[in-house]
Formats: sequence, C-alpha cells, structure tokens
Amino acid sequence: MKPLRRRPRRRAYISRLSRRYHGNLWFVPPVFVKTETDGARHGCNNARAALEQLKTWTRRGPHWHKAWTLCLSALEGDPIDPHVIRKAFVAAAKEAEMCLSPE
Repeated sequence: MKPLRRRPRRRAYISRLSRRYHGNLWFVPPVFVKTETDGARHGCNNARAALEQLKTWTRRGPHWHKAWTLCLSALEGDPIDPHVIRKAFVAAAKEAEMCLSPE
C-alpha cells in the first residue's frame, strides 16, 4: 500500500502569495506627511508605508479608520485598487493635519 501524499494547505499557500505579490501596493505620486522628527517628511508610496505612518498618528478620526482598514485589507491580499488606498490616506492625513505639499 502506498503512503498517502499530503497536499499543502491551500489557504496558507495563497496567504504567502498574497503577501509576496500584494504586500506593497504602490501608488503614484507619493503622499508626503509629517514625521515625529522636527522638520522631517516622509513620502508614502505604498500601502505598507501608509499603514506604518497611520500607526504613529495620535489624531484618529473616521478618515483614519477607513485608511487603516483599506491598508490592512490590501496587505492581507484583498484586491483593492491602490488609487482608492491613496485617496483614503490623503483624506486621513488632511484630517490629522499631517499632510504636506509634494514640494
């Protein structure tokens, strides 16, 4: 009798793929925001960087929650348009008074 071959778990495999290929959803142009350091600015151009910036902000309103949810969902592999994420991140940055001009 042949031993049964175990198939890899499909869910874990899909999760690994989505992290690899969808882990950074890039958007152009970058969104420039204030950072903790005085006078420093950060240009966020992907969902992961946007999520990292959202974590540091103290003012968290409804736009912040929407941007947080979209970034997190995108990083988990949900098919979300990067332009939608960018638009939500810009709204959250303006709401928290963290948005800077691109110059």
